[in-house]
Amino acid sequence: MKSEIDFAVLWEMVEKQFRGSLMGIHGRGHWRQVERNGVMLAEKNGVTAEEIVVVRLFAVMHDSQRVNDSWDREHGQRAAAYARSLQRVEFELPEGLLKKLEKACERHALGETTEDVLIGTCWDADRLDLVRLGVVPREELMNTVEGKCLARELQG
Repeated sequence: MKSEIDFAVLWEMVEKQFRGSLMGIHGRGHWRQVERNGVMLAEKNGVTAEEIVVVRLFAVMHDSQRVNDSWDREHGQRAAAYARSLQRVEFELPEGLLKKLEKACERHALGETTEDVLIGTCWDADRLDLVRLGVVPREELMNTVEGKCLARELQG
């Protein structure tokens, strides 16, 4: 893996190509919250430093290929393809981690769960931000112990 990813440059590049509204419900603010959630969850879930890079890449990529703020069925698949297109250009992940990033992006909006802690951390980070829409994340749709715990707390 490249020793350092310039996340400031990466964020700027992804924002410039975004076809939706950066101020929309799936825009920059959401991506930043997913990154904050993801890093916090990753540390509590025992995700390695190398894997936290995947969590941060997921945050900026997962909704970056949306064409609108309503139903966009293919946006996860486009995000996965976009992430792969940036491999060896903006970052270099080992193939196994790239595949996990692709899967996390591709399937994040399908309501699935996973036993994979890294992918689950990504999905939980996104789902925890459903509160921005007035939706309380459901514990049974969370993937990690910490994600489930936070969902329970939000349910009151």
